[in-house]
Amino acid sequence: MAQYSFVKSAGNMLVPATPDALEFLKTKVKFGAVLYADFSQARNPAFHRKYFSLLNLGYQYWEPTGGAISPADKELLTGM
Repeated sequence: MAQYSFVKSAGNMLVPATPDALEFLKTKVKFGAVLYADFSQARNPAFHRKYFSLLNLGYQYWEPTGGAISPADKELLTGM
């Protein structure tokens, strides 16, 4: 099933956001036809960039320098 993007404009009208959506409405949908659809709002890409930058910063800050076990635990294991 095809996905088309629409933008809400003044007067609570949905306007095609892409040329593909406009072409679909002009060629496939007759005037007065009823369309059924499941709508979802697109995610904010700027927020996702900030979120993943924060994750990278946290990983760089947290990254262990001594390996998977602490030096004290390593000394304990080598003493056995």
